[in-house]
Amino acid sequence: MRLRTVVLASIAALLVIFVVFAVTRELLMTKEFGPLPDEAAALKAGCIAINERYDPEVECSSLEAGLDGDVWIIGRRLPPNVSGGGPIAKLRKSDGQLLSFYETV
Repeated sequence: MRLRTVVLASIAALLVIFVVFAVTRELLMTKEFGPLPDEAAALKAGCIAINERYDPEVECSSLEAGLDGDVWIIGRRLPPNVSGGGPIAKLRKSDGQLLSFYETV
């Protein structure tokens, strides 16, 4: 009987963790920053979006933004002759909606 209670409590705890994770992720991905008319606005919003999701915190001055149609792509600028990756955020220009966040290696 005690084992059954422990197993059910464990399953319930895992279910709660899963729901909290799913809801938090959905809320983070639906964040909007408002219109991003220029590179400065895109970099500011991109820095916030990246640092809310990425650890260790990224220095905003190391980021660069490029516009691809209606999507700002914000990522880390690497020094010449340095290979590597880092966090990338894609934000819609018209409303600042976070479209995706991922890391490159």
